[in-house]
Amino acid sequence: PNTWNATFTNPGDGSSGSITNPTYAANVYTIYAGGRELDGSTLGLGGAGGFNGSGYGDWFSDIRYRGNGTFNTGWGGSLTFDTGTSWHFVSDINTVEDMGSMFDFFSVAIHEIIHVMGFGTTDSWTNLVDNGDPGEFNGAYATALAGSNPALSSGNGHWAAGTESTKYGTETTQEAAMDPDIAANERKYITALDIAGLRDIGYSAVPEPSTIALIFGLTVLSFAAIRRRLLL
Repeated sequence: PNTWNATFTNPGDGSSGSITNPTYAANVYTIYAGGRELDGSTLGLGGAGGFNGSGYGDWFSDIRYRGNGTFNTGWGGSLTFDTGTSWHFVSDINTVEDMGSMFDFFSVAIHEIIHVMGFGTTDSWTNLVDNGDPGEFNGAYATALAGSNPALSSGNGHWAAGTESTKYGTETTQEAAMDPDIAANERKYITALDIAGLRDIGYSAVPEPSTIALIFGLTVLSFAAIRRRLLL
């Protein structure tokens, strides 16, 4: 028989987690979220999940690609937030109030969710990285937007530190959500370059900015019930 295990990093303790023969609905991306004390100055960790199993015919292709051809979207993944960080939570993400020495949970959640979606964490991303480590990202959408291949930071999982773009749907300049760090008392929204990177790894349906804000805002509020710092 065809069987499989969804594998991921347990967000609660960092161990290897797995679920046997799970069923995930079509067009649903599942994220297992939790918190624990992370090393050093790390605020969050997020990554795409994997799989193992046994079967015949197109079974493994069905698991890996979920009907998306060569787009390695997978089934989802996991993310963890540091329990030792002083977090700032807000119900209205369109306001930017003084957070003092706290770190903005919304901004970190966006960053880690995008990692779970495959940014910097899947073959679809790695296949578009050139010129070593740190290298450059040669995705067509990101390159067209930036005017050249965007530089990456060490490890090739983020844009280079200090990379700027515009807040998605506006002309407002902002450091990209997917560069490797964020300061206390800072909010980052998803930018046009971040969206371009997602398009390059296979996402084709890009919602309107207001819809993106709603999606991430609701996600952050659901997690809340539980840089300069490095984001992984």
